[in-house]
Amino acid sequence: MDEWYFPITILPGVGLLIMSTTHLSTSLSQEIGGLVADDVSFNHDIILKKIGQLSRLNISLTGFYVSCCTLVLSGLFSGLYDRNSFSELLLFTSVTAIFFALILLIIYSAKAVMIKRKQFKKRLER
Repeated sequence: MDEWYFPITILPGVGLLIMSTTHLSTSLSQEIGGLVADDVSFNHDIILKKIGQLSRLNISLTGFYVSCCTLVLSGLFSGLYDRNSFSELLLFTSVTAIFFALILLIIYSAKAVMIKRKQFKKRLER
């Protein structure tokens, strides 16, 4: 890795992932708050599942933040020390964190569809 700026060029993409995941998390929190305020007994199971979804989003956000930190450090070490294996290790760590955070977002998306389907089905049964 000769170029010190390579890890830094990935940061805007991770920033966009952070922004979209934060928006998902905020929207989900508001939805959970609305379901809790309704205080309807059939919402209990759905609320618990949505809280699990919120947990996945928060873990994903943490992975993105870790990746940003390690990307910056990788660029810094790469700029200070040519051919530094530590900077390459940091770059690998950041890409791995991004990968696992994206896997959590894929799981979130798949489960969100099932939870919404169950939620709408319960509303129709009322």
